[in-house]
Amino acid sequence: MVLFVGVAGWGKPVRTPLEAIRSNLAKRTKVDHHEVEVSTEETTMPRRLIADIISGRTLITGHKNDTVRDACRVMAQNRIGALLVVEGDRLAGIFTERDALNKVLAAGLDPDETKVAQVMVADLQTIRPSKPLAYALHMMAEGGFRHVPVLDDQGRPVGMVSARDALGADLVELERELKRQEQLESSIGY
Repeated sequence: MVLFVGVAGWGKPVRTPLEAIRSNLAKRTKVDHHEVEVSTEETTMPRRLIADIISGRTLITGHKNDTVRDACRVMAQNRIGALLVVEGDRLAGIFTERDALNKVLAAGLDPDETKVAQVMVADLQTIRPSKPLAYALHMMAEGGFRHVPVLDDQGRPVGMVSARDALGADLVELERELKRQEQLESSIGY
């Protein structure tokens, strides 16, 4: 659907109400004789940096030779859904609750005998602390995973972000933006 903004001098086709918001045409405009508040602010949800999110968190790690049961106990005790697996000061992989469920329990492996190295994910996507959370969320959505290890500039693990980190202030901001979009759409009859 193509909308035409009917204000003299514009006559420019706008493909969606969101494009109208982002076109920076005006703070207020009339569309089909209805006055509409148009936001020119670009939304970059979530804007928080990874460094801010992991600041103050304790890095919880495991080792390749740990049993799956031991790794699961550490995760349960620390109320986390994934464990970074390290060798010295280098990241070797990640072991997640999904790995425990799908690769161990559902496969009929013994968690007391199975080593983390046998079932962890070793081919990882990582992120730097200077990147925004939105970048990590995009990685998660594209890759189909919920945790991203954070490495410093020397390649050492310094933390981890998860999809859960997008909750809270970012979720509130997203809800506000969706409400603004709904109001705009309803006011122009879209």
